[in-house]
Amino acid sequence: MKYLFLILLSLTGPAWSEGDEEMLHELEDQKAEQTALVNRIEEAKNIQLNPIEEIQKLGHKTIDAATLMDDRVVDILQKAMRTTDLHKADPKALREMILTQVEGKPLEKIFKKYPKLLDISVDIFRDKEAIASLIGILKRKDDLKTYGLICIGIMIFGWLIKKKLIDKDWPLFKRLGASFIISLGLSIASLGYFYKTFEAELGPTVRIISKHF
Repeated sequence: MKYLFLILLSLTGPAWSEGDEEMLHELEDQKAEQTALVNRIEEAKNIQLNPIEEIQKLGHKTIDAATLMDDRVVDILQKAMRTTDLHKADPKALREMILTQVEGKPLEKIFKKYPKLLDISVDIFRDKEAIASLIGILKRKDDLKTYGLICIGIMIFGWLIKKKLIDKDWPLFKRLGASFIISLGLSIASLGYFYKTFEAELGPTVRIISKHF
């Protein structure tokens, strides 16, 4: 390739110069870097993280909401995340792989608008405990049911307190502002209760996110 480039240059332009040679070396370096990146992406794709066969042996045809309610499925997914070699994957290659997977989907626009979210996602996937711990929340069904009931209670309480405190005769912006503040406070309380309840499972992910801020 180099010699072909030299011949074409000698036929179509002035004599070969040091600047031209530097440009050729730069092009070759860029090509080598792109090839290396493609190879690292393929390596990341080939990392074994496919527990589908084990899950199908349990009688599940696909992974959906109902499948995730089976503790045996959760155990398989947790084991897959803890034994995978994703933590060895090149971050840049994993980043490109994630972008490829979300291409044409809403997440693609979100990642492009907020690249820090993509960086966080890469670090979460490369961590052996983060996703495995998050999945573990699904095994705490009683706590999830309790949290669901509390959320319903908070919604009802929010409706009642807005009805009690917000005067219909207030100006529109004042009513909207008061409604927003009440909703924000109740949302913070709800998220606080969720974090406190599932702190052990959320801990690894929260630690990763905190490193980016």
